[in-house]
Amino acid sequence: MCGALAAAACFVSLNLLLVITGTGIVVIYAALSLAVIVGRHKKNTSHAPYRMPLFPLWPAIGLLAMVYVLYANFLDEAIGRPSLWATFAIIVLSTAYYFFVLRRKGQWQLRGPDSKELM
Repeated sequence: MCGALAAAACFVSLNLLLVITGTGIVVIYAALSLAVIVGRHKKNTSHAPYRMPLFPLWPAIGLLAMVYVLYANFLDEAIGRPSLWATFAIIVLSTAYYFFVLRRKGQWQLRGPDSKELM
């Protein structure tokens, strides 16, 4: 599967691949900033040893910056908008793969090199 996707990527322009990768990173950082805010609000991180100084300021600035970058991508009809659609399609396909394939297999467990199931 990975090899087929890599082979298909060879037929896409380098500029589009770079913008799609960048858009994916922007979406990840926006989600991370939002997760930090929601996690603190719901007290999911209350047991963590680290406390962010000036807490809501940094994730809010990060989230606003990422939203601005996504908006700037949206304004670029030639490459920016297709990269947003491609990133959206990747998110939808990944979510569907999780729900229809990975979730049915049960809980994921990390296996190391000494695991007997690998042999």
